[in-house]
Amino acid sequence: MRVRRSTILVPGNVDRMIAKARDFAADVVLLDLEDAVPAADADKEQARRLVVAALKNGAFRAREIAVRVNGPCTRWFEADVATLAAAGASSLVLPHTYGAEDVARAEAAVARANATPPEITLAVETPATLLALEEIARHTKLVTALAVAPVDFTLALGSTALLGGVANGEQLQWLRHKLLIVARAQGWNAIDAPVVPDPRDAEAVRHAMEASRALGFDGTGVLYPDHIAIANAAYAPSAAELAWADGVIARFKTLRDGRAADTGGGKLVMMQHYEFAKSLRALAARIGDS
Repeated sequence: MRVRRSTILVPGNVDRMIAKARDFAADVVLLDLEDAVPAADADKEQARRLVVAALKNGAFRAREIAVRVNGPCTRWFEADVATLAAAGASSLVLPHTYGAEDVARAEAAVARANATPPEITLAVETPATLLALEEIARHTKLVTALAVAPVDFTLALGSTALLGGVANGEQLQWLRHKLLIVARAQGWNAIDAPVVPDPRDAEAVRHAMEASRALGFDGTGVLYPDHIAIANAAYAPSAAELAWADGVIARFKTLRDGRAADTGGGKLVMMQHYEFAKSLRALAARIGDS
């Protein structure tokens, strides 16, 4: 599983913003051909040219450069896929699908491009795709991550939350829980989008990200470059967590009598704690090595 703590969206049609994004210390820089680009053929074509040039030039600090294509129901999708395949894109974000058939059609288009297949992050933006996640999981060959898309999903619900931004995210609870469960069942990344009343409130954003990680998510989309460091810290094991993990691992290594729990120190520590402790250490190693 990739390290994807922070994902920042960059308009693919603005060369100076792409250049600025080369210095972002995000895990994922997401170059956008979709909503951030005007819905005109000339603008979409310019964005493709700039994104292809960026992929070829490289020199990004980010661990991963992904591209969000236009949805499979748009007239730009096939050209997006063919162009990016020729450029050797290794990571795509697939938006605006309406069920398993759209995902299958998108993967078929990728296959027709006759290139090394990219990984796909599926943005869950519609109730139809949310309902079809189990079916998608059974048949997909390319999806390796699921991502919460709060604004589009709120729009699709008809929720009045959009009157005040996306409110407190109550309308997204089932989306987040189901997406997380399916991602975990498949061994995929689960990417959240914590909602706060004021997205510029760094402290509120931090608390929302920490709550998201506590639920089980691997990372989040960020709106502003100065939130990248917040996300990278929130979705990584802290020094205190690693100290706890080392203590649990050390205690369990001393158990020789087949016990499944340790009650030493006045606190019950079960085998599940030991397994979680090892997962924290493994995540820290992946962050350090990748």
